[in-house]
Amino acid sequence: MNARGRGHRLPLSLVVALMVLCGPGSVSAQSPRTADGHRVDLVDSASVLVATTLSISSGTADDPLRSEGLTFILAEAHRISLEDVPGVLRVETHVDRSTLTWTVLSTPAAADAALRSLQSADVMLRGLPTAIEEARRRFVFTATTPTAEVEAEAAGLFAGFGSPWSRPLRGTPETVSTIDARAARDRWTDLFEHETALVRVAPPDTGLDPAASPDGIPPTSNADTVDTVLPSARDSTGADADPFGATATEFAWSTPDRLRITRDVTNVWIVAGFPIPSDLDRTTRDHLLHRIGEILDPVPGDPGTIGAGAEVIHLPAGDVLVVRLTTLPFAAARWEERIRSLPSGITPPFDPEFFRWERRRFRAHLLLQDASAGPRSRRVARDLLETGAVRALEEEAWELAPDDLADAAGRLGPPRILVFGPDVDGDDPRP
Repeated sequence: MNARGRGHRLPLSLVVALMVLCGPGSVSAQSPRTADGHRVDLVDSASVLVATTLSISSGTADDPLRSEGLTFILAEAHRISLEDVPGVLRVETHVDRSTLTWTVLSTPAAADAALRSLQSADVMLRGLPTAIEEARRRFVFTATTPTAEVEAEAAGLFAGFGSPWSRPLRGTPETVSTIDARAARDRWTDLFEHETALVRVAPPDTGLDPAASPDGIPPTSNADTVDTVLPSARDSTGADADPFGATATEFAWSTPDRLRITRDVTNVWIVAGFPIPSDLDRTTRDHLLHRIGEILDPVPGDPGTIGAGAEVIHLPAGDVLVVRLTTLPFAAARWEERIRSLPSGITPPFDPEFFRWERRRFRAHLLLQDASAGPRSRRVARDLLETGAVRALEEEAWELAPDDLADAAGRLGPPRILVFGPDVDGDDPRP
């Protein structure tokens, strides 16, 4: 696990680091930094709108007991209010058990107002009644679907049943009914005791001022150090740089497990988690994630598969690569075995031409995702929260070696697998 600790409280100390993006991969830092938080402005000549992302290393696992769903309600309330700010075109919210993120896309003229509103508890509180009512209506619909139970069981399998991670992400009708303005304001204050990243991506001539401290952000004029070059997200060994000095390889767990829950429903949900070694660099990890996504969701699609995907989650004990797949019952055993054998099934591309083609495809995938202001601001914020540095995607993609993918897959820890749904003639693929 990263030495800073996933989801642990850290004092709020925002870094003001102006980075000027003159072209792909050319980034420089010109202002003070401290260790606990991040503030970054990117000037992007290809952008016509401003994207502002606020990401916080606290999620629904930090909800107070018997107030489950508070973080999700707060996030939705803030989204609702931010969408009413003049000049704001779109607001995207991501909430999970360890992280909370808002991304605001606005016109350049509205950028400063969007930045102030994004950090305002009063703005969030204006949307609270609507968010609570929307949550109540959502519970009426989701009461007949198994997805919430699937997610809660998978979270318990990965992080421990009875732990804060196993509680419902969106809460329950009973816990949501207890949420009021005081609880939301208290949780808002608590959020900013955790590590934060505030990132803006803006077109040239927007007037970004590295000396200005936006409302609500403590000035950092007393910082002792000034970075003249933003550190790469990779150190000289190719591993993710860790500003807190962790070097040992650690896993979220060391033993495999399987949980079979039988329900009389029409589909089967498979959720599998593979612990990721703590010293695996992010770009290699993302390459592995991309390859697994292609295996799960090939073109043309696999008969019987309804939906599939993969992501990385941050448990208190370490990062985990999570595979989710929904399938018809007749294909469940085959897919479970295929998912279980993913690490051994990813072999190195021995043909150099094939590897160069595969690497170009992955590089294009990374750069396409990074081409828009919103996704780029989210990616930079995620980089900062995870490693304290920003990746130069193009350079790191070219550095990938033919054996990196298979080596990364082979280093994944033992899987824990949840199979949820009807049991058709016994679907455990193990002998």
